[in-house]
Amino acid sequence: MGRASASARNVLRFPGQNLQESRRFTAVIKVLCLVRDCLKNNVVVTNRDIYYRDVVLFESQRKANSIVDSVCRMLNVDRVSLNVVAAAKGLVHGNLKLCTASGDVVHISTLDGPVLIPSAHDLEFARICDEDTKFVLIVEKEAVFNELCNNVANAVLITGKGYPDIATRRLVSCLSRSHPQIPFLAAVDSDPHGIRILGVYRFGSNRTPNHNHNLICPELRHIGVSLFDYEQGWVEYNEQDYRTAFSLLKTDWIQLPEMLDCRREIHRGLFLGKKAEMNVISNSSSLSTYINHKTNHL
Repeated sequence: MGRASASARNVLRFPGQNLQESRRFTAVIKVLCLVRDCLKNNVVVTNRDIYYRDVVLFESQRKANSIVDSVCRMLNVDRVSLNVVAAAKGLVHGNLKLCTASGDVVHISTLDGPVLIPSAHDLEFARICDEDTKFVLIVEKEAVFNELCNNVANAVLITGKGYPDIATRRLVSCLSRSHPQIPFLAAVDSDPHGIRILGVYRFGSNRTPNHNHNLICPELRHIGVSLFDYEQGWVEYNEQDYRTAFSLLKTDWIQLPEMLDCRREIHRGLFLGKKAEMNVISNSSSLSTYINHKTNHL
């Protein structure tokens, strides 16, 4: 049993050559059995459910997620096709109409406040109901998102609370296909992690290479935060920031002409050893004023 990747073929052996190989093989078989039962009984499970089915075998949630990803690559399907979903994580604020795979229609209103994004397994179609909507704004951090919900009008706001899960990426992708005329914007920290998060929304993730076409927003534009937008609140780069920045500069997508602004932010950060976080702007001035200034010429 094996799987192909872009750079090499990893083979699962039985019996394994060592304890680690044997454990991984057993974990893959465990996931395959769980998935078979889910598909047979039309039951949907979360990544967390899988981990808790055998905590001793999987050892950690991260390792359980890795095994599920391996099974997806082996079978050339996404998690949704295996009835495996992430627990609800992302939030959306706006007037939307969502259609589920079962045919149900869900209406979301700004009067409801921020709403958890339904799982990718349930989401089949998404549309904005407010004709006055000027843009869709993807926000990196939940605290910033919550502040903007009360102060930015005529917009749909979405946050994945950091690196987005598949459900959040699918909602953004569905909305961008339904509304190609509406600008899709991203407000992230001026640091390597913020830029990488933007890249996941726009170009996809290495963890879902075969299904990124259903999970991306190719027209997503970076509007901030820029390192030079607020110089008095700079934060020092740490060792992880440097490693992530150099790694990011080696990716193909960051070298594209349309990613010049993001590439410039990384170069500035490396040169100065500084980064700018949206929380700093929020603590010093009106974050909604900052966003409105960035979007008032759309």
